[in-house]
Amino acid sequence: MDTAVLKIVRVAMEVISTRLLTMLSMAMSFGLAAWTMYEPSWERMATASFFAVCVYLPCINIERIKNEVKDDKD
Repeated sequence: MDTAVLKIVRVAMEVISTRLLTMLSMAMSFGLAAWTMYEPSWERMATASFFAVCVYLPCINIERIKNEVKDDKD
């Protein structure tokens, strides 16, 4: 295969995996929020809030690493 094609495929896989991770995080946050609304309590609200903030940290970290690598190449 041509190296240009391999580079395009690699970039496409990275974008898909980041988007999939973000969608999975959104679905899990929604599920936990629904569980919290079903029978609200302070513990459930705190858990849902903490999870909703922390679940996106891996996505942010991946984006930061990609930007650092991209900046190093330029």
